[in-house]
Amino acid sequence: KNDPRAQRSLPLAAHALLALQQAKGSDILYRNAISKALEYVARELSPDLDAYTLALVSYALALDRHPRTSEALQLLDKHSNATGSTLFWSRKIYGAEWKNPWLKGNSLEAATAAWGLKAMLASKLVEEATPVARFLLQSYRLHDQDPDVLDALAEYSAAIKTSTKLRVSVNVTGLEEPRQFTIDDDNALIVQTQLVRSARSALAVTEGRGVAVVGLSAKGSTNVTAAWPRYTLDPRVDQVSTKYRLQLSICVGFVAQGNETESGLTLLTVQLPSGYLADINTLTELTA
Repeated sequence: KNDPRAQRSLPLAAHALLALQQAKGSDILYRNAISKALEYVARELSPDLDAYTLALVSYALALDRHPRTSEALQLLDKHSNATGSTLFWSRKIYGAEWKNPWLKGNSLEAATAAWGLKAMLASKLVEEATPVARFLLQSYRLHDQDPDVLDALAEYSAAIKTSTKLRVSVNVTGLEEPRQFTIDDDNALIVQTQLVRSARSALAVTEGRGVAVVGLSAKGSTNVTAAWPRYTLDPRVDQVSTKYRLQLSICVGFVAQGNETESGLTLLTVQLPSGYLADINTLTELTA
């Protein structure tokens, strides 16, 4: 996990506990390790934990039917956000940061919802879990497939699966030519896509039986500086540079909100002018 929240002691212990439960849960040689990890995770449960950690801990406790599972879910509920027919959990937002568009539908919320959904399913709260599954389906992106999200949705699909054969038809209108998708048992695992080049509006009507994912996404290009930059970038040309050698000092900074002191993974890409080669030997370390 690149997110620092996943690297702290409690969520890290919960991840290890889940790995042992799922891979070695029936192995008597690992039962003692599982019991000790479960005891630690349950003991560290507190109202001060963030939503991500609470969702992860809730799932780890629910898998073992621990008596503190209900308490963990109740603590997680304090971070809940219900919008229409969806439910998810988010971190605390300070001041005017609630207007920040980068905080809406981010990967942290998706990961938290995935673990929360798993915890609810493990606790047999299938009906109550439907709004969470709906949130994950609405925030799902084909180009950014989080394995935890996919796994949670697969578990939800298995939990509500019926004996009825899958057959869902989707009719899209408002385009130059109407489009139709048919999703059944033969193509259930095939991603069907159709390109919509130019349309002011599109209407999709679905009918049938079963669980299927239908989405419409749009791409645009704007040249606007974000009102809420999460990072600052300051590249400068050093005075020792010549026409034969270019030396740069590049400083990147994280713009924190509230009491945050760290961020997740940061990727810095530097493109050189044509004809220049990077001197790898001088890139010895990054300083903070």
